[in-house]
Amino acid sequence: MKFTFKELRSSLLVPSISDHSVVQNLTAVSKGFTSQRSKIKEYVMDREMVSAYTLFYLPSNIPKLEFVFDMLSDDVKESIKSSTIVDLGTGPGTFAFALDEYFDGDVEVVGVDTSELMVEQAQKINECLYKNQKISFRSTMPKSFKGETLLLGHSLNEMGIEKLMDLVKLHAPENLIIIEPGTSAMFTEVLKLREQMRELGFQCAFPCANIESKCPVQKKIEEGQEDWCHQVLRMTHEVDFERLSQIAKLDRKTMPLIAHVYTKTNLKGPKRARMVRFLRESKFSFDWEVCFESEGELKMATFEVLKKTLSKKEVKSLQKISVGIDFDYEIMKEINSGHFKVKLL
Repeated sequence: MKFTFKELRSSLLVPSISDHSVVQNLTAVSKGFTSQRSKIKEYVMDREMVSAYTLFYLPSNIPKLEFVFDMLSDDVKESIKSSTIVDLGTGPGTFAFALDEYFDGDVEVVGVDTSELMVEQAQKINECLYKNQKISFRSTMPKSFKGETLLLGHSLNEMGIEKLMDLVKLHAPENLIIIEPGTSAMFTEVLKLREQMRELGFQCAFPCANIESKCPVQKKIEEGQEDWCHQVLRMTHEVDFERLSQIAKLDRKTMPLIAHVYTKTNLKGPKRARMVRFLRESKFSFDWEVCFESEGELKMATFEVLKKTLSKKEVKSLQKISVGIDFDYEIMKEINSGHFKVKLL
């Protein structure tokens, strides 16, 4: 990131805030984004609440975009980069700045948020730190926005699918990106989104290899099993941030999320498997639950990634891997239906 936690705290907040106030406000924010969603509008009207939210969630959420974008093809990334991106529900500019960092400042972003305080906070960070004239913030959607890229970061859960689809039909984006909390409730909503985007002729650039095939996790749910498909980003943070996280009792080392990217861009290249759950590590293998395409249909299976096929460096890397990565593989042995020994390519 372009800033340290100390820099953010010392000079970029509106206003500065004490440790005690940060923890108090984070507790309220955490409840607001889970069990007390009716109070969200109250939170974004309070200056100290906005500062607490920015201090804690902006630096820890920025890496989510890099994780997702690293999974996208070059063609999709180029389509996003060459378009105007509207970051709807931008908050303090989290994903607008994440886009700036990912594309080295060469990207045009309009951050939209109905909270004047959030817009003020985002503008201050941009003016003091990023200084990117291609990034702007406002309270309403630009009227000229059409056929570009629409991004929602932690705002679909407030907006709802119906309003989002109204926007998609009105603005006809080339790309739609959502990054949301990794909860079972959000997965239920994303299943609805997936179906409607398919009907509108979009392809899924992440995480589904085949949007025409029914989601295999959805099949499990319909059979009475409790499950949902999400990603888990494993992170390390600065010491001062970790201290605050421990005081506030909010873990940001392991961050569940649900990210989907839909596009009208023609997707090229081979279909790859995607790890959807880290099951276990044994002496001989890493066992993953995997979603992969076989004969035009998405299926779930257990892959044993054999350690004997990996270098020591690769083993250490896989011990820290984030859930949601895609990968090429070769099946070495089929143990039974839905269970394979594989090596990574």
